[in-house]
Amino acid sequence: MDTRTGRGQLSSIDRLPPEADEFVLEAMQELADRTRTQADILADFNEKLATIGEGPISRSAFNRASVTQAMALRKQDEKRSLIAALSENTDAKSMDELNILASSTISMLVLEALMAIDSPNPKETLQLASAHRAAVAASKGSLAEKRRRDAELETKVDDTLGRLVSEKGMTADTAASIRAQVLGVKT
Repeated sequence: MDTRTGRGQLSSIDRLPPEADEFVLEAMQELADRTRTQADILADFNEKLATIGEGPISRSAFNRASVTQAMALRKQDEKRSLIAALSENTDAKSMDELNILASSTISMLVLEALMAIDSPNPKETLQLASAHRAAVAASKGSLAEKRRRDAELETKVDDTLGRLVSEKGMTADTAASIRAQVLGVKT
């Protein structure tokens, strides 16, 4: 595992002046598009840099930037695919359960982090408390939404059964039995 604490030395691309930002963005976008070779993109990039009086970027520096970007894009695509798969196969109730599970996991991680720190400084304590508070708030929001949907369903079931009892002559015992089966509650 990497144990560096700082951001490390700036790359030659990071040290370019603000006038080169547009060229950097264009080159990174072309790398992401994957329609041209990295060598061709680098050649065009260096030509554009020459127009603002900057020296060429080496092949190795450009390659490092390309690899870093590719790894970031791959992680982003994996997350996007996971979220798409989850949302495709889950309904709102399942998403609430996932939110509750995630907030519980975050709370547990916060507690583990607190136990791992011998004597946390106030800033660390504040950051961990903030993470825990956000997890609890997310969990409460999911629970509130679940309760709201459950109450809405219960009202719809009661209204429908009430109409069936009055309009179709269903017995109150039959309605109570159906209500218990649909809602899983006793009346």
